[in-house]
Amino acid sequence: MGQALVETGRGRLAYVFYGRLERQVGMQMAGDCLGSVMAHETAHLLGLPHSVSGLMRSEWSQSDWALASQGGLFFSTTEAELLRRRLAR
Repeated sequence: MGQALVETGRGRLAYVFYGRLERQVGMQMAGDCLGSVMAHETAHLLGLPHSVSGLMRSEWSQSDWALASQGGLFFSTTEAELLRRRLAR
């Protein structure tokens, strides 16, 4: 649904493809999932890799999308701590 480009020559960029998001989850849920997709791509800009579960999974299952639409898809404790340390720099 998105792409993070860490070094582009103009800085760090992340894209979220809303049309793809709408096709994946439907127009009704797309807006509810947008923040989770944005958080995932922003975390890549801060150096987080994909993980096997949670918000940083590379491919989300239907249950992941359902959680995202309800604001229930999260970073792991370790990922959250790493993000806090990187943001504090």
